[in-house]
Amino acid sequence: MPRLIQFVLTNFAAGFCLAAGAASWAMAAGLGPAGMTGQNWLAAALFVQAMGASGGLGYLATAVLLKGER
Repeated sequence: MPRLIQFVLTNFAAGFCLAAGAASWAMAAGLGPAGMTGQNWLAAALFVQAMGASGGLGYLATAVLLKGER
């Protein structure tokens, strides 16, 4: 696998997992969006996916920024 693709996939996946884990924890602690209960699994899945995608792109952008400084 080319190094660029490996860099992008590795960093995006790491950020996605961290953010999705944080979103899952927030929902379990009752800190999620108002009205989100265990009954509404689709809204919960979309919330976790949205947080994961945002975190993944943020993690990737930070990795690119820090890689450029070396």
